[in-house]
Amino acid sequence: MNVIKFPESKIANRKNSLYKHTEKLDEAYFILDRLHGELSIIEEQTYNLEQEYNEKLAEYADLIPADELDVVLLTYSTLALVVDNVDGSFTIKWGEQGTPHLIELIEDEEE
Repeated sequence: MNVIKFPESKIANRKNSLYKHTEKLDEAYFILDRLHGELSIIEEQTYNLEQEYNEKLAEYADLIPADELDVVLLTYSTLALVVDNVDGSFTIKWGEQGTPHLIELIEDEEE
């Protein structure tokens, strides 16, 4: 069996190329690690904001009739659940444990 040897310069070039890639990958992973850390902090802050929002929304919802609660205020509530009804309408359930606030909405037929 004949084994063809690469010239030493080709071997050295490939080795150098691999080391350059290693440096690029090290840098990329360093950046990813930093971004994951920042993302974790932002996720925690967002979770806290959502909890505070839910509390303020609950206080507000207790002060008004359920049908006067603007649906847009439920957008960022982690307690809002949209359920499709068989008749083509949908129900937005909101609240903890047993959904104390219930709002019935009818879908616009033209949409």
